[in-house]
Amino acid sequence: MMYSDTYVKYESYLAEDFAIDTLFLQWVAEPSNTDICNFWQDFLLSHPHKNLEIEYAVFLATQRPVPLCKSEEQELWKAITSTLSKKPIL
Repeated sequence: MMYSDTYVKYESYLAEDFAIDTLFLQWVAEPSNTDICNFWQDFLLSHPHKNLEIEYAVFLATQRPVPLCKSEEQELWKAITSTLSKKPIL
């Protein structure tokens, strides 16, 4: 299947652009979707110079911040508040 018209959109993309693109995020979330998988495989075959951008974009798209537990959150806010309440030394 040829997607050359659609590829134009992605030729100038950086990893950060891919990581927020709907079609790209679908591919990351649904790697078993044959149509989307074929699109990105074909894109990479015709644009091998984008491999590192795609790899980094997958990394960006799959990173999830680790939530703090309640006590860690309270300690963090305590440290922030303490720091903000200190008067600067001039």
